[in-house]
Amino acid sequence: MSITRENHQAPSDENDQYARPGDLRNRVARFLEEEQDSLIGRLQSELESALEEYRYLPADVAADVEETRSSFIKLAVDYYRDEPDSLEKLKDFASEVGRRRAEQDMSLDVVLGGFDLSEDYCWKTLVRSLMHEDYPTSDWLELFQLRDRYRKEVRSSLRATYVGHESGVAQRQITELRGLLEIGQAIATTIDLDAVLSQMLEVASSILQVKMGSVLLLDEEGKRLYPAAGKGLARSWLQRETILRDRSLAGMALRRREPVLAVDNEIIGFDVPRTVAGKKLRSVLSVPIIAGDQPIGVIELYDVKPHIYSESDLALTEAFGPQAGVAIQNAKRFSEEQRRRKQAHVLTEVAQTLGETLSLEGLLDILAAKAAEALAVDRCSLFFLDPHTKEMSFVAGHGRGTLQNWLLNQFRIPLVELGESTARAIHNKEPVAVEKAKRELCLESRVFRGSDVKSHLQVPLIYEESVLGIMSLEYTHEPHRFTEEEVSFATALAKQASIAIEDRRLQEKILEQQVLVRNAEINEKLYREREKSEAILRATPDAVFLINRDLRIEFLNPAAEFLTGWTQQEAIGRSCHEVLYGIEFSKEDCQRTDCPIKEVLRGERVPYREDVLRNRSDSEFRVGGTFASIYGPGGQAENIIAIYRDITQQKELESFALMQRELEIASSIQERMLPGERLEVGGVTVAAHLQQAKEVGGDWYDYWVRGNELTMVVGDASGHGIPATLFATMAMSALRVKGREQKDVARVLEEVNHSLYQSNKAENFVTVFVGVLDLDTKVLRFSSAGHEEPLLVSCPEKKLTALSSQERSLLGIFPSIKLSSGTVELNPRDRLVIYTDGLVEARNRKGRSYGFKRLNRFISNKCGSAIDEFIEGVFDNVLKFSDQELRDDITVLTCDIE
Repeated sequence: MSITRENHQAPSDENDQYARPGDLRNRVARFLEEEQDSLIGRLQSELESALEEYRYLPADVAADVEETRSSFIKLAVDYYRDEPDSLEKLKDFASEVGRRRAEQDMSLDVVLGGFDLSEDYCWKTLVRSLMHEDYPTSDWLELFQLRDRYRKEVRSSLRATYVGHESGVAQRQITELRGLLEIGQAIATTIDLDAVLSQMLEVASSILQVKMGSVLLLDEEGKRLYPAAGKGLARSWLQRETILRDRSLAGMALRRREPVLAVDNEIIGFDVPRTVAGKKLRSVLSVPIIAGDQPIGVIELYDVKPHIYSESDLALTEAFGPQAGVAIQNAKRFSEEQRRRKQAHVLTEVAQTLGETLSLEGLLDILAAKAAEALAVDRCSLFFLDPHTKEMSFVAGHGRGTLQNWLLNQFRIPLVELGESTARAIHNKEPVAVEKAKRELCLESRVFRGSDVKSHLQVPLIYEESVLGIMSLEYTHEPHRFTEEEVSFATALAKQASIAIEDRRLQEKILEQQVLVRNAEINEKLYREREKSEAILRATPDAVFLINRDLRIEFLNPAAEFLTGWTQQEAIGRSCHEVLYGIEFSKEDCQRTDCPIKEVLRGERVPYREDVLRNRSDSEFRVGGTFASIYGPGGQAENIIAIYRDITQQKELESFALMQRELEIASSIQERMLPGERLEVGGVTVAAHLQQAKEVGGDWYDYWVRGNELTMVVGDASGHGIPATLFATMAMSALRVKGREQKDVARVLEEVNHSLYQSNKAENFVTVFVGVLDLDTKVLRFSSAGHEEPLLVSCPEKKLTALSSQERSLLGIFPSIKLSSGTVELNPRDRLVIYTDGLVEARNRKGRSYGFKRLNRFISNKCGSAIDEFIEGVFDNVLKFSDQELRDDITVLTCDIE
């Protein structure tokens, strides 16, 4: 570059100090320092007139951009003065600016264009101002070299940080998606509450990059929270009983029903946990857990330093709340079902045990132990009421020591010395629950109950309207609210116990009578019980088998005949394995290692076992079986009772429900990733619609604008359900990343293929069409990877053109591929229609496909219609043709030129 010097007056004394040889760098620094405010003011109008995007920046972003320009000029001053580390500081600042601009969603072209325009303007202004000053040409050449280095280093740092941040965002989105999928899978497959909460806490802390967290659930009253799961927190805090809702950030999140973030001083006054290392928490994020419409707890994440969460982080945490609510409800339902089954099993076991126990004392001990076990209480006490003396006496208990039981046996308590709850239970002949026990002055409270009882349930033992006594169920560690189901179960157990107690008393009286009369009564009772049992066996829908020690059938009921196809006359005396498992077991012992019948005969306990049986027609079916032993006088199992229920239909329903849940998750993921609204830019309108079939597939579409280029993508992944959706999402994310780095559309698809191939574990593949439209020239660059050829229709001529590519290959199944690209110029009133194969392959009830001819005819006839009307018409036409039933997803993306 040559410098033109004009005739001018000699420089003033003020300028003489900068006119010395080799001092041009300092003169430039001085100029930038003095003219900084003026340059920044003029740069704003220059940028807004040259780059349209700068006119519509949000206020906070515009302020940040202006502050950045000021910082660049200050750093340039240090750079031209050759301050120590000035270049490194400049590069570091440019990297930080690149990251901020990526977070503010400014395109890279706009960021670099704004820098270039600002730098060029400052340089031109500087040169015009300093041209008349007398500096050697060598100083100017040195200055130009310094300026080129300045520009290259800043642009390089801006670009590298911006692209790196964009790639990290895409990778984090994939990580968040996988985390949500893991949570969805946990909900669909896990029924253990602790496992669900631990996995959800692990996923949330991993995605949001924190090392500590907890899950707090509300108690039944909704006033207190208790820790249900934790990570990185002190054991003493996790084992505490409850936390007041009003003293915690969790209470605020539950009241607002939205995430609450507190940092440093904002945490003061709230009840927060202690860490394992004892460090002070400086950041708490509390996210409500919602079940239906009601909050039931929170997920809290902690950090020992101020943690800043982005809007996407907070949006992701809000997605955890409803999923956690579903998981907790499912786990609680399962736990409740387990509890009911356990209670039913206890009732059966108690009935069997009571029937085998000879002494009244032994019966009462077993009853107290089984009641305490089934209801999970700390103590169970049994009292008898003497109808003559009107006194209560302790007869058996569970949860106390032997010495305590002996001492309590020495007391008799008159009815007037009973506590309020016990007296009411006897008088009204109904259970009375006390959630919070209070201190009473009566003898019962001081002697029998004691001061350590927090809650108790008094259940009267009633036989034929007569009160035999009281069963007292007590909690000594913490208060407990007895549910209606617990009261109902305790009442049923008390009724069963009352019958058994009265039977024992009756037996003791009978023993005092004549032997013949006693035997006659017993035999008559046994006969009636046998008749009842046989009637029950005939009426029950469950298949019942009686099997001896030689594994031979001795009895089976009508339901068992129907289930196996064997009549009782045919089955008696045959091997149980032949009747249950098929003819091949008729002459030899069962070789199965998991045979439940053999396990029971060996003395093992098999309460429930699912199995596959085979009927006489050689058809297999799923059953659930329960087993019980009948012992002989020597204590050896002589017979086995096996009860089977056909659960084939139940298993099919469970499988169907799991599949439906998977499809709902896949559909939700697919919907979130698609663009929400149509796009209008530069005289071009783009709109798209995706119609899902009965099963979720892998269709997707995408479009975006960067600079003066509009990118349009339509793809179709193989398979169905979540695997297809995840593979399509990976392809969609990879396309967005590679599309920013590469202008050649064919090269973009080849790089996407390489990324998909490395992560493809199930031999999935995708077909993709990518088109990049120059909004100024309306020239479309396109490439296809095995996708259906888009159609270009010109109006009003109704001329159709198929956009074909010579080289086409599927993405994701080959390590490397070679694709070709093409170009076409779009004219005013042209319409580009991109679609997936589900459109032309839709079939009607006669098996005929919709086909290309019908599609071409429809596009030609409707080329002049509005874009929304056109897309709606396409789907109405194909749905009418296929009788409203689609076998595959259909996607249509339309691009209109004004």
